[in-house]
Amino acid sequence: MVCKNQRSLKIHQSKSGCSRGIVTEQRTDLSETSLQGSVERRIETLTTLVYNIGKERFGVEERKERSNTKQTPNRREQKIKQLRKELKDLNRSKDEVEKYLHETHSDKERETPLGYCPRVGEEEQPIIEFETKEPTWKEVCEVVKKARTGSAPGYSGVPYKVYKKCPKILRKLWQLFRTLWKKGTIPESWQKAEGCFVPKEKD
Repeated sequence: MVCKNQRSLKIHQSKSGCSRGIVTEQRTDLSETSLQGSVERRIETLTTLVYNIGKERFGVEERKERSNTKQTPNRREQKIKQLRKELKDLNRSKDEVEKYLHETHSDKERETPLGYCPRVGEEEQPIIEFETKEPTWKEVCEVVKKARTGSAPGYSGVPYKVYKKCPKILRKLWQLFRTLWKKGTIPESWQKAEGCFVPKEKD
């Protein structure tokens, strides 16, 4: 039986005699069994499990649109609304878009030394050594605590609210962070980004 929320879970437990400890043990066994393989794969599996189980039990909360007090949208807002309707109808190929982004956000001469410049002063040697050890549990908790609950989720689709309310999931994620930090690798899913091209309003 799948309980859709906390209330239905308590009703199920009272009727069937299913104890909270057994439920917790079953969830732990599920996560431990599923989180196998390399650390990169475990990161993918963890976020996928969290999203799918949360979606199955509680559904997906749609982002509420902000009420616009303006009676008539300006030209920029009209253009954005039009673009959102045409998101699936790109006039350019993927190769053309990637080529444009590469040329715009890269510099062919970035590795070329600039040479001596009298207006640039010499930098002093740092007094305090830069901290390079893996993030501590306290640091991770502080970052998650300060993050806005309504912040847009990343590539995994899991919002901050999950990690705020579920410290055991956060601790599991932190343990995977430490392993990645020691290996010095970045998972492929963390190297992906999504963008929406919005035209700038001309003068």
